[in-house]
Amino acid sequence: MHYIIQMFKKKFKAIISFKYEIIIIFCLLCCYFYTFFSPFIWDDLVMVRDNPYLKQLDFFELFFRSAFGEPFSPSKFYRPIQLVSFWFDYNVFGLNAVGFRVMSFFYGSLLGIIVFHCFKKLHFQSFISCCLTLLFLLHPLQIEAITYISGRGDLLYMVFCLGAFLLFLKPKFSYRRASLIFLLIIAAFLTKENSVVFPVILFGYAWLFLKKRQQYFSMGLVLIALSYSAIRLFLPASDGVLSWIAAASFFERICTVPYILVTYLKLSFFPFPLHMEYHNVISTFFSVHFFVLLVLLLLLAVPVLFVVQKKLYVFAIGWFFCCLIPVLQVVVGLASTVREHWASLALFGLVLGLGLGVQQIPKRFYYHRGVVLVCMIVLLAGVTIHRNQFWLSEQTLYENDLRYEPRSFVMLNNLGRLYYEQGQIDLAKMYFLKAVYRSPNHVYDVALNNVGAVYLSQGNQALAELYFKQSIRYGQYLLAYQNLLSLYKQQGRLAEYNDLKQTYQQLQK
Repeated sequence: MHYIIQMFKKKFKAIISFKYEIIIIFCLLCCYFYTFFSPFIWDDLVMVRDNPYLKQLDFFELFFRSAFGEPFSPSKFYRPIQLVSFWFDYNVFGLNAVGFRVMSFFYGSLLGIIVFHCFKKLHFQSFISCCLTLLFLLHPLQIEAITYISGRGDLLYMVFCLGAFLLFLKPKFSYRRASLIFLLIIAAFLTKENSVVFPVILFGYAWLFLKKRQQYFSMGLVLIALSYSAIRLFLPASDGVLSWIAAASFFERICTVPYILVTYLKLSFFPFPLHMEYHNVISTFFSVHFFVLLVLLLLLAVPVLFVVQKKLYVFAIGWFFCCLIPVLQVVVGLASTVREHWASLALFGLVLGLGLGVQQIPKRFYYHRGVVLVCMIVLLAGVTIHRNQFWLSEQTLYENDLRYEPRSFVMLNNLGRLYYEQGQIDLAKMYFLKAVYRSPNHVYDVALNNVGAVYLSQGNQALAELYFKQSIRYGQYLLAYQNLLSLYKQQGRLAEYNDLKQTYQQLQK
């Protein structure tokens, strides 16, 4: 009996020693449990549900396809590690969205544990480290990384990058640890393109705090990142992305940078209202956002005068802005001017800066700073829970987000697809046409194909053919090829059918 009691005591002490990790996982579960039962949404349909390469046994084929199953092109989303995670989920759970979301929760929990130990390594007390981790993990900017299955790339690349950072925090150089860091960084590159700036962050930390061996090692990682970026940017590419910012001039993109930075800072401190896409393009350099950005930069610089660890605070703010470099839209126009999850890793820098400010509070106010941190966590968690409610239904999400961004032609098309599946054909056509006319130059290939599908269902083959051809002309949309081939075959136009089929087969290679 005594032996059993001692054994239980040891087990209890072992559990207690991980109490903060347990708290982190439990709080994450409270915010995200009910989202486990959400359906596949948005890109999940193409990237997961309808992706044929997840349903075959040729594992290595995943490394030669984009995230959407297209043949590899430098301009496409080349994220094989993300696809591998989906391939694993499919082989375990099938096309069950619950299984995919449970795995996202698992990766989110792993991320939380890594972040907690990063703060510990940066010499924060355990309680403060736990609070800072919850501020980072439960922040609404992480919703699209955890709730959105297609946001898995953000979740995984944060795990790889922050895992590498945790190993890098050890001051003594080790070839074994350097090898692990190298592998994690390469895995991050193959998970999401944004990770190419992370070696710069490691170099900054090494330059500020570590010795020459770590500096040289991190410099080597920077060179690898530059090489990978050059391959992705300068190799011959296929078509670019369709968005308002991508269609803007270079001058307009430069003018939009202050808006982008101000929006991410605003979302970091005041994350409401939230929506998937932001399509603003600014045409004047000295806009209101430019002057607001100057004020915000001044406010971020003021704490340098008060914090003890000045270099670490500068590093923390530098982390935030460095992580945003790939999404400033200057070099490459992306699918949207701003998306909330693009700041998910950048947020770590602001939370670290906040933690350094909290450390400056005198010890006699220890209880008060704990209360303030807990209140902040509760507020952020409340916003996250509220926002997650919209993810329980595709229609609810699209209708809500279109209130804040009516120019989102992708959401308009998604809503039209839902109405089409519900048999509301006229309403579906209205939203498909809205998607076409609210897209840059009216060339949104997916919506053009969908308009053609509506006309075909209504028996208007001439208009259906016209829209299918426009979809092919502007976007080489594969489904438009399939629809037009089917129409040619049905009409007995064999010569045109054979010519189009040959072109279609070449595109699939």
